[in-house]
Amino acid sequence: MELKKILNKIKFKNVKSLNYKETKLIRNLRNEKEIRKNMFTSHVISEKEHLNWFKKIKSQSNEIFYAIYFEDKIVGGLGLKDIVKRKQAYWSFYISRKNKVSGLGALVEYKALNFFFKFYKFLKINCFVLKKNQLVIKLHKKFGFVECKTTDKKMKINYYKKVIKLELKNSDWKKISKKFE
Repeated sequence: MELKKILNKIKFKNVKSLNYKETKLIRNLRNEKEIRKNMFTSHVISEKEHLNWFKKIKSQSNEIFYAIYFEDKIVGGLGLKDIVKRKQAYWSFYISRKNKVSGLGALVEYKALNFFFKFYKFLKINCFVLKKNQLVIKLHKKFGFVECKTTDKKMKINYYKKVIKLELKNSDWKKISKKFE
């Protein structure tokens, strides 16, 4: 299938507009073992905890979460946190491994970065990745993210895990994204 056709089948829908069944599906995907093992909080998320998170997301302006749809089915989630005056944010995403589309993660990342830099007009996107998650680190670096040193408190969520901080500047994305077009 042509890449542009696949890209057109990827949609991001703000969780604020999801119904209960859709939010439950987001929780079920997030609780998949393969997804949990690469998250800072790797426990199984209860329904109550998920509902509290959903209420928090609905009321905050510095945090946004999207359901990732592919071919009209929810396949993952994409979050923006600590949005600073639309200049920068931290992002993360996950996709269920149950989907059968090879390279879907790379296509979601490409589409998300375009979305962040064009729609939100961020100057910089940041993320934290567990060092053991080398596939995601490699993917982010393929899209121009660079590793940077940090003493950020976010590195100690619940308990210390070895993480790296990556960042991508809008000016760098403008240059790098041309090679993907």
